[in-house]
Amino acid sequence: MVIGGNKPAQIHREKLLQWYFELFQEVLSCPNRRLLVIGYGFRDRHINEVIAQSIRQHSLKLYIISPQSPEGFKNELLRDGDEDKRTLWQGLTRYWNQELKDVCPANQSDVAEDIRRTIFLQ
Repeated sequence: MVIGGNKPAQIHREKLLQWYFELFQEVLSCPNRRLLVIGYGFRDRHINEVIAQSIRQHSLKLYIISPQSPEGFKNELLRDGDEDKRTLWQGLTRYWNQELKDVCPANQSDVAEDIRRTIFLQ
């Protein structure tokens, strides 16, 4: 995780962070990958660009778990007219409007099983 502003420059300065970012790009550029997002607000252009490119060019399937309503998420994502964010919304395969504590409780849940089946058994 990179904290603060100008994250691309920070990543470029640190070899380990560069490697992580390159690995992220490489993995998502493989065909037919699935990405489950939990706790990411889609505010980092360099990350959104990689995800959107993978949706457009490599059939990436995007899944999101978020306590925010799908409509609220869509409005926030699309409010600035960014093309990559539009691709993220259009490429969204499934959205679970849940808090993580409710998805993965100690006793498990139907939602957790639905997520497991949707992502890992297709």
